[in-house]
Amino acid sequence: MMFVEGLALYLAKMGVGKVGSTIFADAMPQDAKSAVMVTSPTSGIEVDHELAGFYMDSVLIVVRDISLSAAQRKMQSINAHLPAKEISSGSVFFKMLRPMTLPVVYPRNDGAMFEIGLPVEFAGYML
Repeated sequence: MMFVEGLALYLAKMGVGKVGSTIFADAMPQDAKSAVMVTSPTSGIEVDHELAGFYMDSVLIVVRDISLSAAQRKMQSINAHLPAKEISSGSVFFKMLRPMTLPVVYPRNDGAMFEIGLPVEFAGYML
């Protein structure tokens, strides 16, 4: 999932965190107390055979923290960099990145952490 990694790298470049320690692609460690995860849709990223090599779909950004206010602040820092256009990040080029909804606060998880999700639409291609 190159687009997931590309968005994770973009968030790191914007100062949201560090890939591998506070920003993760597709899987967040269970013991991560303050972290961001970018994940692909469970159905996979759609392929349009009429536009070979060009993709338009969505990914989900999930923020986790021990307090709701800390999670909201982290999500606000992410939202400050969206929407975005013409972004080259890792091995992908995003023509656009834009939130599809306002952030969604999920019920507290089993570890008593707060999580907030933000679906992000993208259009782009692999470099």
